Amino acid sequence: MDEMPSGALNGFTPNQAKQIKQEEMKKEYIKEKKYIKQDNAHLSNNDAKLFYKLYFSMLEYTNKKYKIRPKLKISQQKGVDLEEIQYVIEHFWKIKDEVIDEFIKINPYKFNKEEIKIINEFKQGFRDVFIIGKYEIDYTVILNMNKTYMIKGLYDNIDEIVSYKDLPQPVMMTIMPFKDQLIYDGLIQPLNIKMGSDFEKTINNEILNSIKYYHM
Repeated sequence: MDEMPSGALNGFTPNQAKQIKQEEMKKEYIKEKKYIKQDNAHLSNNDAKLFYKLYFSMLEYTNKKYKIRPKLKISQQKGVDLEEIQYVIEHFWKIKDEVIDEFIKINPYKFNKEEIKIINEFKQGFRDVFIIGKYEIDYTVILNMNKTYMIKGLYDNIDEIVSYKDLPQPVMMTIMPFKDQLIYDGLIQPLNIKMGSDFEKTINNEILNSIKYYHM
């Protein structure tokens, strides 16, 4: 009976299913042993607060100009749900250079020179599909188009948002420069993409052998 394929086991025999389960448990054990909990992989509270102040002002300006969600208030609001403003975020990143140039020229919130400089550097950021590949103590390692980026979280370490057990994890997210570091904008959207059995090994090899980018 142990060698008879079963529909309840997706066509595998009981022995094959048992072997697959053992291999999965072994992989989970190895992953847990290698996992190092992040400690300093996010901005300071003051920097995170400054980032949201500038970024939300940009999104507010974008929302008003293009009337994406006319009744929605973004700037200087507490507890903004990033998923609720997802369409504003997506629209902003499609036309970021145009919006940022216009915003800087008008400077509707009277930001100082340093704040304007930070906003102008947002042009180097981009929104795309990334692979969250690995957690290090000080950084989150993500991959996109054969490049490996070392990014910081905002108020929290990213391993508190996406479990190490789910890595490598394909996601839609935005990365951008902020005060000589790379960060993301707070919105991570996991993608339901099935990867082959060698996917994790491939990602780990790429991380090991690639150049690490700490800046844009």
